[in-house]
Parts: sequence; structure tokens; C-alpha cells
Amino acid sequence: MSAFSTDTLKNDLDACVAYIKENYNHVVHMFGGTGTGGVLGQYYITGETEIKSFAQYGLANYEDVSALGNPIMIKLIYPILPLFQKLAPNMKIKFKPNNFNGKHADKENEWYTELIRSNPKVLDMSIAILKTLLDILLSKRSNIKDRPNCPVLVFAPKHDRYFSMAYIQKYYNWIDKPKKCMK
Repeated sequence: MSAFSTDTLKNDLDACVAYIKENYNHVVHMFGGTGTGGVLGQYYITGETEIKSFAQYGLANYEDVSALGNPIMIKLIYPILPLFQKLAPNMKIKFKPNNFNGKHADKENEWYTELIRSNPKVLDMSIAILKTLLDILLSKRSNIKDRPNCPVLVFAPKHDRYFSMAYIQKYYNWIDKPKKCMK
């Protein structure tokens, strides 16, 4: 089995779309329902795709990694990730959630604290997934630098742990297909 990558992502989603078309309907819509799911879906719909529309919570602005935490550190680590992936392909990178300041922040932050306490590895990310995510955001070959190829519905929660309203608005303003923002 090959490591998760932008190629395996595209191949898997192509197979999923082909299955849906063959067994159900030729009109396929896509929903990226989490931060990472939205980014992965966005990557897919910016290439050649048969997806008719896309709704997303998470999103990406090409070369803007501010939603991931420390942009300077991420951009320093990115060029050496292939070496780490080759030397330690099963390596996991420990992540912690960004602090949340929205409605019921104390309860949500407490929930994450308890989740991590009861399962310390729950937010550990494999090096293959991290490299793929950063390839999507930073690689010169990334589809993310291109605009979506279908109508897009962007969900913009008032309070989001990772995506600021300015980050969401930057992406939304950039889209040139029919679009709607749900706040």
C-alpha cells in the first residue's frame, strides 16, 4: 500500500466519483465537512473534475498556512519533510488544537483537554498526511493555487478554531464561479 499523497487522494476520489456515477447518478456534488476534509475536497475540485458543486467548512488559501498555527515554523519544516518521510515513514507529529475563543470556549477547550488526556495520541498526524497537506498548501504543483471549477458554498462559522473570518473572506473573494457564503 502506498503512502497517502496528493496522487492517492485524487485516485481515491476519482474512484469514488466513478462508482457514484456508475451506480447512482451522473450529477455528483461534494461536501468537505471538516477543516481537513474541506481542504482535501477543495484540492480535488480545482483540478479537472466532474463535480457539479462543492460545499465546504474547511478551506485553503494557497501559500497561506496561518490556519495551521506557526506559519514560519511550518514553512521551515516543509522542505525537509521528504527526508523525514524517507528516514522515518511511520513517524507521527504531535499536534495540539488552536485555542478557541468563541461561544462556549471554556467547554470546548475543556473537551479537547480531556480528549488528549484520555488518548494522548489522538491528534498525532502521520508524516505522510502532514506532507500531503503541506504539498496542497505550498507546492508549486498544487491545484489549490487554481480557482474551483464548480459553484461553491462556503460555510463561515462566526467562531472557528482554525479559520479566521479574514482567512475565509480572502478565499471567498477569490472564487470566480457562482458562490455563496453561509455565516
